Amino acid sequence: MKGSIGTSATTTRVLKALSIFGGAQALGVICAVVRTKVTAVLIGPAGVGILAVLVSTMDLLTTISQLSLRQSAVRDLSAKQSDESRQRITGIVRRLALLLGIFGLMTAVVLSPFLSRWGFGNSDYILSFVCLAPMLLFSSVAGGETAIMQGYDKLGGVAKSSVYSALTGVAVSIPLLYFFRVDGLVPVLLTYSFCLFAFSLKFGVHTGHRVKISTIEALKDGKSILGLGIYMTLSTTFSMMSAYLFVVFLNHNYDESTVGIFQSGYTLINSYVGIIFTAIAVEFYPRLSSVIGHTKRAEVIVSHEIKIAMSVLVPLVLIFASFAWLAIKILYTSSFEAVLPFVTIGMTGCMFRAISWCMAFVILAKGDGKIYLWSESLSAVLYLVLFVVLFRHMGFLGLGIAYTLWYLAYTVIIYLIYRRRYGMRLRGGTRRLCIAGLATGIAGVVLSHTLWLYAPMILLVAVAIVFKFKIKNRPKK
Repeated sequence: MKGSIGTSATTTRVLKALSIFGGAQALGVICAVVRTKVTAVLIGPAGVGILAVLVSTMDLLTTISQLSLRQSAVRDLSAKQSDESRQRITGIVRRLALLLGIFGLMTAVVLSPFLSRWGFGNSDYILSFVCLAPMLLFSSVAGGETAIMQGYDKLGGVAKSSVYSALTGVAVSIPLLYFFRVDGLVPVLLTYSFCLFAFSLKFGVHTGHRVKISTIEALKDGKSILGLGIYMTLSTTFSMMSAYLFVVFLNHNYDESTVGIFQSGYTLINSYVGIIFTAIAVEFYPRLSSVIGHTKRAEVIVSHEIKIAMSVLVPLVLIFASFAWLAIKILYTSSFEAVLPFVTIGMTGCMFRAISWCMAFVILAKGDGKIYLWSESLSAVLYLVLFVVLFRHMGFLGLGIAYTLWYLAYTVIIYLIYRRRYGMRLRGGTRRLCIAGLATGIAGVVLSHTLWLYAPMILLVAVAIVFKFKIKNRPKK
């Protein structure tokens, strides 16, 4: 059935998933902001600093120890296969998640003296890191269950586990911080990770019959999952390293306040707007993986997703760019206003990010780990070079331009892979929609940067232009 955004069944499903997971992600961000605010009020800046070091350290250990199992397992679970085969893969994923979680826990305990020294410059936090080690087990098991829910298309369970764990974590953290102050930080983090673990089990997939998988079987039969996961982990590590090196560059050549201002802007663009991309991935990736063996069907799905992403993102970009000054005042203080050019101009890059994001999932769906590692590593190098060079010459204005050029170049790279390596193309007027959306977004960003009082009018024009295009193609089941 042909239809517009309002009548296409596939579009309705995508938008429903986007609203559900976008809302869940937004709630998670709000809960994190509340937790940080409560920490700041009850413990002060020192408490916020300790919390940031603990969280970033555990996030790094999680990334390295879990081998991106949550993302890599979705591909195998989503492939069309018999119930028996899917139940076996489910058993393999659960066993691997448990093994990686135990490995991560042991690693955190062994490295705790070094983590304390690297993170805080002393040995005072060894016990804290030992106590936080179970987080790696909890998050690994929860990640495995989330992958299974995605693979089985039980997306409601993913949203529920995310929402309930975020709300419960905040509800428990407030009294812990109130009564125990700094000593309550470790229990707060443990509580949240345990809640995510418990709710992922509660809302997870229950097939009624669990296939027993031994450790040797899981390692042997899960090679494809682990292999892709290793490439994804290496790619993530390169990206994290490039971001770290740029922060080091700012800290060594400028000062801490410059680093803080940059981090605030990067969070506004990459994290808050990134909620949309995370929501897209939850529904889109397993659906694409299930048909990746059929090129034409995969083309239709990718093109359709790009249209949806652009239709949602262009108005959001215009709103964000027009009222970024207000967001900075609400979330931070007036001393962070120097980052405004970075945020407003950088929002243009988010539209290129949406286009490349949808095409890049084809690489993962095909299990092409080496190409994914190559493309992401090249992206990390481009990020570092563009950000360093343009910040030196143009300050925060240069960062906005660098962010846009970074994702423009990345889009070109991914499109060349998409077109030449896989022989795939964009269908159904996708290019026209992208050009119209990009033109509208860029014009709106430029005008809002100089004449922000006209932002509502710009927004209405953008919505009219973008939604004028009908999504004529929908994926065949």
